[in-house]
Amino acid sequence: MKKWLLLSVLFSCLLWGCQEEEHALSFRPDEGLKVTGSNASPVRTSIGDHYSILWSAGDAIALFSDKAQAEWGISADGPFFKNQSVTNIKYVLTEGADRTSGTFGVASDNRLAFTGKYVWGDPGTHYFYACYPYRDAAGANTKLQYIPVNLPNAQIQAGANNSDHIGKLDFMYASLALESGTKGEYIGKTLNFVFRHVFSLLEFHITNSTTGTLVLEGLTLDGGTVAVAGDYTFDLKTSVLTSGKTADASGTQIEGGKSHVVGLTVAGGVELAAGASTKVYLLIAPVDFSSATARITVKTSAGDQEFTGNANFQAGKRYTKNLDVNALTPAMTYDVIDFEDIVLEDNGVSYGTSTGTTDAYGICDIYTHTRYGATFTAYPYTAAMGGPSAFWCGVAYSGNCDMTVAGVSNQYSVYYKDPLTSLGGRNGSERFAIVYCAEKIMGPDYTSAITFPTATEKTVDHLYVTNSTYAVLSMLNGDSFAKKFADGDWFKLTVTGYNKDGGQIGTVDFYLADYRNGKSDIIQQWTKLDLTSLGAVNKLTFTLSSSDTGTYGMNTPAYFCMDDIAIRK
Repeated sequence: MKKWLLLSVLFSCLLWGCQEEEHALSFRPDEGLKVTGSNASPVRTSIGDHYSILWSAGDAIALFSDKAQAEWGISADGPFFKNQSVTNIKYVLTEGADRTSGTFGVASDNRLAFTGKYVWGDPGTHYFYACYPYRDAAGANTKLQYIPVNLPNAQIQAGANNSDHIGKLDFMYASLALESGTKGEYIGKTLNFVFRHVFSLLEFHITNSTTGTLVLEGLTLDGGTVAVAGDYTFDLKTSVLTSGKTADASGTQIEGGKSHVVGLTVAGGVELAAGASTKVYLLIAPVDFSSATARITVKTSAGDQEFTGNANFQAGKRYTKNLDVNALTPAMTYDVIDFEDIVLEDNGVSYGTSTGTTDAYGICDIYTHTRYGATFTAYPYTAAMGGPSAFWCGVAYSGNCDMTVAGVSNQYSVYYKDPLTSLGGRNGSERFAIVYCAEKIMGPDYTSAITFPTATEKTVDHLYVTNSTYAVLSMLNGDSFAKKFADGDWFKLTVTGYNKDGGQIGTVDFYLADYRNGKSDIIQQWTKLDLTSLGAVNKLTFTLSSSDTGTYGMNTPAYFCMDDIAIRK
């Protein structure tokens, strides 16, 4: 059963309501997993009146044990062996979608001929651990620590009062201990887990207290010097969450990224008449602002308003806060780079303007395009190396929107065509930027980036991104290099900001395709990417990563498209 504890937390002079939720889970290892909750809500992890959870198709959890052994066999007919470690065993929902209770079965990709049964290991107390959602990156984690967890600093809510995105960002864990039986015998006891949340949930009730109608676009929470999102590791044994760290596939803790600002964008915005209200939901790391100041900025079509104060946000608790918008600062103005000034060649492509120079190796020519102080660079092969038709990387410009031809021959097309203009740029425009991220092939000197002059920093408020045709058709159908995307696959864009001294400020992640947790989403529309969490930057770099990787790196075509880059004046 879930249990909520109502608390009150003082945020400056503003009162937050606080609640804590627990989720019970029990199973017999030789039968399958059963999850129980209480009360219904429209969708899994949606924040309804009773704050209950419904499971969804594709949901998966991971099971660990320090001493218990898994039974497995070379074939389905045996012989069977009882000496396989219980490490990141994957369980997927088999029954109970859209209900508070369900049954999870052992995933077929765990072990060859794994029976789903467990036996007692060495004498002494046996500890069992579980976490949700299942993380592929923890596959080799045999020490039950350093589970990698990422909380994005750019979160997207689907619409008014919608909390579906919280379930996709949530991380829960559970543990228990059993006194061992006879070594090698089946474990017939019931394991009763109680899942706990790692992060803190903030629920804002925003009211338009002005006299006119406005559109709520989102909000940001700025922790100042306190990290509120980014990379973390979670130690299942100690329940310790560590900021600024991640873990590789071997379970080794390595450096990760931190973000002191977390932003929420309400997709499409929410129109609020005078006096109307709506709810928005933000997930943050548990942080103590008792001796520091946090700043919340509500963003609307009519301007922004800031709220400041102090609070201690604890793990697994839900906080509510009423925000009355009544003293708006005029909306920000921007210089917008739309690439419509680019002169395209007969093939509908341009690399910008030649600098008349080559790279340090004499391999690539250097082309640039500068607008509003922002410089983009392309690196096509020199004529001696075969010219642009042989190879290029960086940022180029295109008017091509062929959505049918697969493969590298159509590498300059966006997978989008405006229904009115039949053009590929945002808002029915012709031109856009096509970005080929080849730094992992060519080296760090060829990173795709936006740069500003030395000692200059500007705030890139947002830009719009979508997929290229080359990447979309590869993910949908597979090709000679890449596989067809299936359950669990993903394709991610990471934008990294640097200050004028070359120091890294933070990162913003955006999934161009997401097949995790039962989803099958591939971005096929121009989508706004909020970069305000990075603040003022001297440089932005773009990198791509994918679940489909091989010996020589990522197999998914390393392309994406961008348009309408908004730089604060």
